[in-house]
Amino acid sequence: MTTHSLVASQLVPQPPEVVVPFFERPENLARITPPSMAFRILSTDLEMRDGLEIDYTLRPLPAFSTRWRTRIVEYDPPHEFTDM
Repeated sequence: MTTHSLVASQLVPQPPEVVVPFFERPENLARITPPSMAFRILSTDLEMRDGLEIDYTLRPLPAFSTRWRTRIVEYDPPHEFTDM
């Protein structure tokens, strides 16, 4: 199995106390993902913490769907969290 990495950052002009609570809830990813990507969370344990693994399915292209796993590697609310 090959592992690929996507590294990105984005500035959101709001204080962390406003932004982090939204982004630390995995179910909110569906709210910011285009419907055409058919984003679906497969995991049932979504309690944010270090080490949490979340499985998804998504369709980035019309003829291609894939599974995706995210691992929370750093969790320091309300300042930040890091996923891999």
